[in-house]
Amino acid sequence: MKDLFAILKVKGVTTSPYHPQANGKTERFNATLKSILKKLCATESEEWDTFLPYALFAYREVPHEETEFSPFELLYDWPIRGPTQIYKEFITGEEDIKMSVIKHVARMRHKLKEMSLEVKDNLARRKGYIKRWYDKSAKERRFSPGDEVLVLLPSDTSRMIAQWKGPFRVIERVNDVNYKVNVGGRRGVAVYHINMLKNYTKRSILIVVEKNHESDDLENAFPGDASDSIENLKFGINLSQEQKEELRSLCAKYLDVFTDKPGRFTLTEHQIRTTTETPISQKPYRIRYAKQEQVKKALNDMLEQGQITQSKSPWSSPIVLVNKPDGSLRMCIDYRKLNEVTISDAYPVPRISDILEKVGNAKYLSRFDLTKGFWQVPLSEDTREKSAFVTPYGLYEFTVMPFGMKTSPATFIRLMNSVLQNADHVVAYFDDLVVYSDEWNTHLEDIERVVIKVQEAS
Repeated sequence: MKDLFAILKVKGVTTSPYHPQANGKTERFNATLKSILKKLCATESEEWDTFLPYALFAYREVPHEETEFSPFELLYDWPIRGPTQIYKEFITGEEDIKMSVIKHVARMRHKLKEMSLEVKDNLARRKGYIKRWYDKSAKERRFSPGDEVLVLLPSDTSRMIAQWKGPFRVIERVNDVNYKVNVGGRRGVAVYHINMLKNYTKRSILIVVEKNHESDDLENAFPGDASDSIENLKFGINLSQEQKEELRSLCAKYLDVFTDKPGRFTLTEHQIRTTTETPISQKPYRIRYAKQEQVKKALNDMLEQGQITQSKSPWSSPIVLVNKPDGSLRMCIDYRKLNEVTISDAYPVPRISDILEKVGNAKYLSRFDLTKGFWQVPLSEDTREKSAFVTPYGLYEFTVMPFGMKTSPATFIRLMNSVLQNADHVVAYFDDLVVYSDEWNTHLEDIERVVIKVQEAS
């Protein structure tokens, strides 16, 4: 191959497997060729192969969109005399010009040089257009050490087929486009281009129960000082001013309930039952120094509120910083190893379709969002050590039911059903309560009844 490259005066470039972006021209021609073959097979299903020479002849005759010259003309300096050229000559009345071989060769060399410069200009202009078009929808992607990704790898059944495998953990960011990823097995830690990686999103309990509030970020995701206020109540646009005042007056009677500080339910405690009592201890994930101060502040807030305490537990799970859509961070605990040995709770999860069927025809709806609902459930003292998590600032354990545990949703749903027992016109979906009624006065009574039940249970 080296000798062939030397004869043709071209440079051979190696490309990554399963990375067609490096072979753009070849891949684009393959797409065109496939399109031609599809049309031949559709119109000449029996004799499609006999039409291949004519199809390729037509391809060589048509000017390329980027170079604005046909492939034949770029190679031989004159347009191929096909049906299109014959028709052009007939319309314009052009005739072949007789000249000597020497004059023809000199003219051809001069013409090829001019065409080469023109092609370069056309390609540069076309590349600029394509780049502007691509940049409109392109998004910069970045991964951090500890992130989980899917990797495009050869299939187990055929090395000619690639498929997304994983999740695997990012070990190191080599540069803007290359990352070291631990894929295990014989490959171990290997370097992959970012185009062969895509973010892995877990089907996590956190996604089900924790909502994205616009005002949340890492610094205030864990409540600090509470403020008893009803100023943030949001009213429907169809309510009259009198109805709004009646609702505001009702809520003002229970200011201790309408607070941004999580309360504490007394009806139950969360138990962590596992199939083994052998502690599971994991090493902490690396957290960049620039983010450690934010983690420290979040831990201090949780300590002040009593959600966590320092621990001497043999159990430990690592923390993960998750990027939220608004660019801020959320600190999560990676309880996957603990969840693998946790005994499941079969308590049923409410169906959204059933809830919508109940409330769909109601005239008045009021929704209440429990502040950090899971943190309002105490964690039993004998199982607190299993909730321990490791940070750059030490080992901590929860005193309340944390997000991300396998059985947390079942415990919370059971609690809410117990709190709202015998209450009509109210449904609970995790930490959201919806009161629904057909009459306004009845709706106010239903709201007060629900608020009292929540107050009595905490």
